Amino acid sequence: MVLPHRNSARLFLSCIFMVCSTVTFGQTTFYAEGIAGYTFSHRTFYLGQEYARNINGASFSLGSRINVPISHRWSFQTGVYGMGIAVTGRVGFSEYTSRSLKIYIPFLAGININDQIKLSAGGGIRNNKDLKMFHIRGSHNIRFDMNLRMDYQIGNRLNLMLSLHQNAGLPKVYLLNDPSLHIQTGVSYRLFSKSDRPLSGDKSWQHDRFNTKSKANKTSQTHMSKSKATK
Repeated sequence: MVLPHRNSARLFLSCIFMVCSTVTFGQTTFYAEGIAGYTFSHRTFYLGQEYARNINGASFSLGSRINVPISHRWSFQTGVYGMGIAVTGRVGFSEYTSRSLKIYIPFLAGININDQIKLSAGGGIRNNKDLKMFHIRGSHNIRFDMNLRMDYQIGNRLNLMLSLHQNAGLPKVYLLNDPSLHIQTGVSYRLFSKSDRPLSGDKSWQHDRFNTKSKANKTSQTHMSKSKATK
């Protein structure tokens, strides 16, 4: 989906401001993520007087994700990622290679299926043109995509993730350096939380709190016993 060029840059800056504002929520949890994947355009399309085909490549992302619990099972997720995309393809009889750098901002709603699996769905925006060509008054600055994601918790702080990105409609010329479909996998590491209680599904906090209470009770009982013995 292409946004009007008069509003696209303003929307992009507003989304960055929204991400920064999310940090103020009391139970916000922060993650660092490294992601890699395969990207391609699954259809041959006509571009000018030539056919574009065999467009595929790799994508790499590094960034931070923010999780804000809404209820026991539901949460809102956003973040900021730097995304590098390397693509090869053919237009007519000519081959080409492309390298581009994007800033990606997702907006997802997530639900905890059980203690280890979370499913999320939503969308995201990123600069459509390379940062060197990005101009606040230019056209087709921003692109929108649909995003499905699954997280699998394998430790107290570590998650594995799998995601699917599908372009939601864009002039086909921009699919040459950023194809329509991205399949990615990666690792998510929980840095810290602004709340004492971790995310739903992490039971370790219950164990620690129980141990703390048990130690406090034992200490109290010891003091009482010593006090009675002294008397």
